[in-house]
Amino acid sequence: MAQEKLKSLTIYNYLIAEFKRKSFEPVYFFYGNEDFLIDETINILINEAVEENTKSFNVDIRFGGEIDVKEVVTLCVSYPLIGERRIVVIREAERISDVDVLLPYIQNPVPSTILALLSQDKPDFRQKLYATLKKQSRVYEYSQLTYNELPQWIEQRIKILGKKVTDD
Repeated sequence: MAQEKLKSLTIYNYLIAEFKRKSFEPVYFFYGNEDFLIDETINILINEAVEENTKSFNVDIRFGGEIDVKEVVTLCVSYPLIGERRIVVIREAERISDVDVLLPYIQNPVPSTILALLSQDKPDFRQKLYATLKKQSRVYEYSQLTYNELPQWIEQRIKILGKKVTDD
């Protein structure tokens, strides 16, 4: 699936609108150096996809260097408890070892699970894992907000907080 180069704020706004409409993909790959927006995107994804009272059962957040990839697959194929879906978030996805075990899941994900892989590193899309992600999932790069994007982002944050601000 071809991914065009979009600005981070455009990606963020698009995904937030999708999540609020309860439109989710089974696998996402977020990478880039705009950690704050990636974290906010994941938080909104979790809040919109999983009922509040089932989060402790249906949300798993792990680190790529600290988890066996077989455990990742086990989490992903497990059905949600009490709720509609579960979310598995893998931070530092670039540190996952034995990626060949994960590839079949990415190619045929369980519909009730959302797998989100996060990486700060710019991936080499010639490698098996990243080539498969690019072909089989939604891939989004979050680069640092530009000077021109900051005023719009600040206005959005203030609005989310239920406050008003003047141009001054």
